[in-house]
Amino acid sequence: MSHSRGETKYLESTRLSKQAIRVGLIDAHPIVRAGLKAVLEKEKGLDLVTESQSLARAITEIQSKKVEVVILGVREPVSQAVFDLKELGTRCPEVAPVVFTNLRSAPCFSRLLMAGARAYLLTEYGRDEVVDAVLSARRGRTIKAPIDLVLGMIRGGAIAGSNGNTEEGVPSFSRLTTREQEILNFMATGVAYRTIAETLFLAESTVKKYAHTVITKLGASNRATAVLNAHRLNLLEEEGSETPPPAP
Repeated sequence: MSHSRGETKYLESTRLSKQAIRVGLIDAHPIVRAGLKAVLEKEKGLDLVTESQSLARAITEIQSKKVEVVILGVREPVSQAVFDLKELGTRCPEVAPVVFTNLRSAPCFSRLLMAGARAYLLTEYGRDEVVDAVLSARRGRTIKAPIDLVLGMIRGGAIAGSNGNTEEGVPSFSRLTTREQEILNFMATGVAYRTIAETLFLAESTVKKYAHTVITKLGASNRATAVLNAHRLNLLEEEGSETPPPAP
């Protein structure tokens, strides 16, 4: 049975969309690696194609097997993880890195985020959080991270200029509409888009469109960076103002 060129492209795109996400796993601790491996292998949409105790040993397979997301175990010293993330970004720019760590530290989070991490997973998280982080990292539209670390990064001056003045290097932006400002305030609390939609009686797809516009106007590429820029621009409500309920 023959297909037209258009039909062939459609069938090919449908086939690719159903393919599992190719995942690489890097962690020096064999027990941690075994636990993550068990999670990844049980998820139908994920395909663990390589695992190793170090990036240096895995980089060739990451390239040859066209890995899309790499879960990187991080411990002290963080400098090694920063080096690995930068190396991964240079040699495999299409790969989305997900950090998995027990370091609940705003400075640590800041360094790894700036080095290229697309998600910051804590070891206390469960299976659903791990899977969701991998899926989000692959889509490349947001950075998954504990909101307290994002806020700690801001309050600790991690995004300040070199002279400590947070006004230095403030990005320019297009003025937000009233609705976009409302969406931004919700985004800064870390709640899910679904929760925002339910609170504002909007469709989730509508909220995501507003969020995309907000992210673009703030000169950011994802939600977390947009919130950081919003803080630098003093666009967010002060602490103590009414905020939405936490995500379920």
